[in-house]
Amino acid sequence: MPSKFISIRTAFWKNSEAQERERQELTLRLEYKRVYNRLKTRRARGKLSTEDWNATVALALWYKDKAEAGGNSDFELNEIYDKM
Repeated sequence: MPSKFISIRTAFWKNSEAQERERQELTLRLEYKRVYNRLKTRRARGKLSTEDWNATVALALWYKDKAEAGGNSDFELNEIYDKM
């Protein structure tokens, strides 16, 4: 019969994994926000056309979603965003 109680070590480990996942999601959102604001500024100054704006923002969002799914690391995503 399985025990209804889990050890403190197991609970701490699961909590640490959840905190790490939450930290990574926060990092991804902040990086996307930084890129979005940079692109928005370029568009407002007339350096980026509406078509380029739409395509670039869609690409940035796609990379963010891919990273959230585990496709890219934070470091790889930062390199990609810096090239935009």
